[in-house]
Amino acid sequence: MRITNQMMDNVSVYNLNTNKALLDDLNNQMSTRKKINDPTKDPVTAVSSLRYRGSLSEYTQYLGKNVTDAASWTDSTRAAIDTAKELMRSLKAEYTSASNGTNENTDRWTYYDNMVNVVNEYFSVGDTTNENRYLFSGARTGDSLTFSEKNFSDRAKKTNADSGEEAKYDYVAIKELFELNDIESYSYTVKVDNSGNALGSSGITDDDITTVTSETDETRIQDVNVFRLRLSYENLDAEQTYYSENASTKAIEPDSTKSYELEFSDGTSFEVELIASDSEKSEADFTGANANKIYLNTTTGNLLFGTERQEEISKKLASGATASFKYNKTGDSWKETDAKPEHYFECYDIGLGKGADNAIKYQNSVDPSGGELLSYRQEINYNVGEGMQVRVNSNADQVFTLDARRDLNEMRDALTTWDEAKKKVARLQEMQEDKMKYDTTKQMTIADLLKAAEKETEYAKEKVDTMLSNGITRSGNYFDVVNLAGTEMGTSINRLNLIRNRLTEHQATSTAQASDNENIDISTVAVEVNAATISFSAALQVTGKISQQSLVNFL
Repeated sequence: MRITNQMMDNVSVYNLNTNKALLDDLNNQMSTRKKINDPTKDPVTAVSSLRYRGSLSEYTQYLGKNVTDAASWTDSTRAAIDTAKELMRSLKAEYTSASNGTNENTDRWTYYDNMVNVVNEYFSVGDTTNENRYLFSGARTGDSLTFSEKNFSDRAKKTNADSGEEAKYDYVAIKELFELNDIESYSYTVKVDNSGNALGSSGITDDDITTVTSETDETRIQDVNVFRLRLSYENLDAEQTYYSENASTKAIEPDSTKSYELEFSDGTSFEVELIASDSEKSEADFTGANANKIYLNTTTGNLLFGTERQEEISKKLASGATASFKYNKTGDSWKETDAKPEHYFECYDIGLGKGADNAIKYQNSVDPSGGELLSYRQEINYNVGEGMQVRVNSNADQVFTLDARRDLNEMRDALTTWDEAKKKVARLQEMQEDKMKYDTTKQMTIADLLKAAEKETEYAKEKVDTMLSNGITRSGNYFDVVNLAGTEMGTSINRLNLIRNRLTEHQATSTAQASDNENIDISTVAVEVNAATISFSAALQVTGKISQQSLVNFL
């Protein structure tokens, strides 16, 4: 085949361009430090690069945002729980010191004030925030655990457009659940008549003392021993209206056809009678024809019943059933530092107006109609990896026990009763010494009153001593509750740390793999550049020599 000069020139130019293209690729690699800049030149490397970059993007998101934010939440929660644990230790120490038998009532009032401060601080820990998000309010991170002045002020500014009512916090159908160990022995003091019927306040009255005409003696002072289920709040609505949910509209409405009942999960129930004070019921009100009665003391928040009813309730609860009771607490009965019931119980807030449209429902499930989730137990879970979630929050009812405050409410009442009884004794002793003012007949009445007052004082002291002794155990139980929450949060923190370490390792591995896949070895490319340059120079020289000669040179 005849080779022409044109053919040799074309081949030479093609080869020179090939060398220049190689030099251009090597130059780009040196400039960008990447193996390829055009995916079409090496599709395998390009696909691998996309895969590695996708993995790195996920690890960066999980490590840089999700895990970091989750760790911030869990660390803040653990710090708050640790504070709550220390406060419960302090509460137990106060109970221990107060239970010393040598303490006078004034000393115990001092301990009581200390315990109130500890418990108030305990619940204020529940209002701890992280980046302006409340830690213990579930997914409702804008809702504080306890009432504050701001809560009441903000609610007061809202009015019902229809009725013009001032908005306030009205909670109805607060549903509390009870188990077998919630049944407690309970006692209180009353004054009874000759038939054993309660006459009113606990013990002798000022009228008994000032008139000195009462027939009261120590036999009239009765210490009533019953059983109770203690609700989580005191000072409930004295005139309760039963509320129920309309089956068709799902709206909360007053239901005058139904009475208050202690309901059981097996479908049975016991009727509950409302009273305003413990002292309105004597032993006779829990025995005989009244043996099946259950009373709700709206002042103290106690469901009271006798032995026969206690045995029936215990039998049901021991069989695996649970008991529930619904009640209302509205208006001014809510005070600052009270824990909001929506963090503990199913309930309705109708404080923005009595209309069903304004009722806010708090439950422990999602509204089947697709409404907002208003569960009082909500988990906050963070995605921290492919198919992995970690819970970062503790709910209020897992850390802050409402019984801690209820114990102190009862302590306050017991100390007050003891003080009042001692004052009665002191006044009667003074009257007993005044022989000129009170004749022999009145002195006999005063002696009877004094014995009754001394008995009342003895009962009051025994109750205070018992409450302080029980308080040591109770506060220890509250510490255990907080400690368990701390343990669970510690588990989440440990899991987060393990996940963080694993993600860090995976990120480092993926980074190394991506680097090996994409990045050049500079020394190797430098050698290749040098070789390509020499090759290109040699090609130029050869091409120049060939191009200088033609067929004429050989003729």
